[in-house]
Amino acid sequence: MKAARAVLSAGIILVLALIGCGLPLSGEPDQAVPERLATPSSFSPHSPSRTPEPQASPTPLPSPTPAETLEPTPAPEESSSPRLPMAVYFLARDTAQVEQVWRMDPDGTTLDQITSQAEGISAFDVTSSGRRLAYITGNQLVLQELNSGTTRVLVNGEPDDGSDGWNYSHRIEAPRWSLDGRTLAFGSNGLNLVDLETGEIRPVLANRVVDREGFPFPEALFRPDRWSPDGTAILVDVGFYEGAGKAIYNRTEDRTIQFLRPDQTTMCCSSAWAADSSYVLLAGYSYGGSSSELWRMDASTGEGTLLVPSEAGDGTFHFVDWPLALDGRLHYFYANIPEAPPTTPPLVMVHSSLDGVTGRAPLRSETMFLLEALWAPDGSTVVGVQPPPGDPTWPPHGPLVAFYTGGRPAWPLAPDGRQPHWGP
Repeated sequence: MKAARAVLSAGIILVLALIGCGLPLSGEPDQAVPERLATPSSFSPHSPSRTPEPQASPTPLPSPTPAETLEPTPAPEESSSPRLPMAVYFLARDTAQVEQVWRMDPDGTTLDQITSQAEGISAFDVTSSGRRLAYITGNQLVLQELNSGTTRVLVNGEPDDGSDGWNYSHRIEAPRWSLDGRTLAFGSNGLNLVDLETGEIRPVLANRVVDREGFPFPEALFRPDRWSPDGTAILVDVGFYEGAGKAIYNRTEDRTIQFLRPDQTTMCCSSAWAADSSYVLLAGYSYGGSSSELWRMDASTGEGTLLVPSEAGDGTFHFVDWPLALDGRLHYFYANIPEAPPTTPPLVMVHSSLDGVTGRAPLRSETMFLLEALWAPDGSTVVGVQPPPGDPTWPPHGPLVAFYTGGRPAWPLAPDGRQPHWGP
C-alpha cells in the first residue's frame, strides 16, 4: 500500500511537470531524433558579476545526475548584430553539478551565472523589467533583487518528508510574475498570489484533497501556468488523479473557468495568451491518448473553438504544439503524418491565419524535435531545448538553440539547459 501511495503521488506531480514542459503524457519518443546542432564544448571562465551571497539556508536537495556543466563567458571584444531579441534566462548546472539560473546576453555569446545556491534551483521567473528574480530552492520561495544582488525568503516551506501530504499541501513550485511585476503567483497547496507592495500572500485556489480509507486522495491540484497580458487573469494547470487540464482564474471577478472539450474531457498542454487577453491558444496532447489539436478558448466564457483537429479527414493526422498568437496570424509547430503518433513527432515551424488553416506555410524548412520551445513575443525567434544524446533525462534538459523565422541559420546558445525565459 505504501508503494502504491508513492506511485500515485509521484504520478500526479509528473503529470503537472509534463504539462509545464509541454511534453507528451504518454511515453517516450521512439522515432529517430533529427541531428542536433553543434554546441560549444566549453566556456572560458569569467567571474560572474551578479552572483550574490545567498541569505537563505534551504533544505538540501538530492544530488543531480551528472550532466554537461556551464561556466560564465566574457563579452566578445568586437560587437556583432544581436542574435536574440532580448536576453534569455534558463536553468543549467554549474561546475558543481548544481542547477543555477543563468543569463545569455542578446549577443548570443556572453553568459553570466545569476544564482549560486548550494541546494540548486528547481524553478524560477524573472520580471519583465529585469529588476527581480523569484526562484524555488530547498522548498523556499526566494526573491532576488538583480541590481543589488540581495535576497530574501518570501515563503519558507516545510522540508520534504516524502509523504503524499507534503506533495499535495506543502510543495512550493511554479513562480510566475505578472507583467507589471507587482504580483507573484506560485503553487503551494493550490494557487497563491503575493502582493510585492504590501507583502500579503493570498491563497485563491486551494487544492482539493479528500481522505480515502485513511489516505489523502487528490481531486484537483492547482498551480500557475502564465499570466494574461493585462494582468486580470492567470492560466492555471490543474492536476487530477488520472489526467490534467487547464483553467483560468480571473482575479478581478474572483472566479475560475475550467477549459473542457464538448465531450467534457480536459485539455492541455502548450498554451499562449492573445495580446489583448481575450483568448488562450491550447495545443498538444490530450491526456491518455495520442490526439494533438489546436484550440482557441474564450477567456471570459471558457467556450472553445477547434482550429486544427487531430484527424485531417483524409486518413492522416495533424499534430500541433507550442502556439503563438500574433496580430492577425498564428505561429506554431506542426506535422501532418500518416498515423496517430505514440508521442511527439518531429515538427516544422509554421504560420497561418487566425483560423489555424488558411495560408499555412513553413517558417523554416527543417523538421525538429524539441523538449521546450520559447517564442519571442514578435514571433521572430524560438529558443528551443533539444534532447541530449543518449537516454531521456528527468527533468528534461539539453542543448539550447535559437531558431529564426527570417531564414537566418540556427545559433547554438548553450550546451545544456532547461526552462528558458525571456528577460532584459
